[in-house]
Amino acid sequence: SNFIDAYGLLESFKYLGGIFMVAVVVGAQLLKNPPAGWKPSGWEPPESMAKAKVATVQDFEWRDMVKLKQFWMLWVMFVCGAAAGLLVIGILNPYGVHSGLSAVAAANAVGVLALFNGAGRIVWGMASDKIGRKNAMTLMFLLQGVMMLALIQMGSTEMTLSIAAAWVGFNFGGNLALFPTTTADFFGTKNVGINYGLMFTAYGVAGIAGPVLAGNVFDMTGSYMWAFIPAGVACLIAAGISLGLKTPRRVLIS
Repeated sequence: SNFIDAYGLLESFKYLGGIFMVAVVVGAQLLKNPPAGWKPSGWEPPESMAKAKVATVQDFEWRDMVKLKQFWMLWVMFVCGAAAGLLVIGILNPYGVHSGLSAVAAANAVGVLALFNGAGRIVWGMASDKIGRKNAMTLMFLLQGVMMLALIQMGSTEMTLSIAAAWVGFNFGGNLALFPTTTADFFGTKNVGINYGLMFTAYGVAGIAGPVLAGNVFDMTGSYMWAFIPAGVACLIAAGISLGLKTPRRVLIS
């Protein structure tokens, strides 16, 4: 905040943009793919893995990927989940104040959301390794949908708003753990850079749809209720879509 006070908001964004650009470009130069067949020193795959035929996902080119219904199912799910999370992030503070909380109490809830957003990326990633991507996504969207509907009644106290913020942030973070890995699982790792780039356009659409929905609804009705309800329904629809997900055609290799 001191930086913003000293230089102003727009100038602060310029400085941060420059720092990020340099850090990302320099850091990227340190990345290097390991040679084909590389494995950690002293590690050998289990005998069962070495002998068995391993099912692997076909590496889809992006042109072929976008023709698959699985891509569009995942894309719509991503829009639904990200829009709900970004909607809440955008209006959590004013929603708390509008519901009668102090600006400090509402801001504290935003901090809670950010904390659980980071935790959700780790925990949902671990969960998906245990129960599978499809099951993890279904559960995550179901929980998010329920909370979006419950959030209508949870803005009146700092405790309930913080609980809602933690819940929403936790599940929103899961989107950014599950969709990259699911894209690789479904469409292969060879072209995952461009493939996930196309998948991530859903996040861009959600970044416009969620906040715009909330702002327009409040301007028209004076309440955020009619923004939370469609966002919650969208998450429940995403959970239903997830139940119908099937991995694209696999090929067997020795």
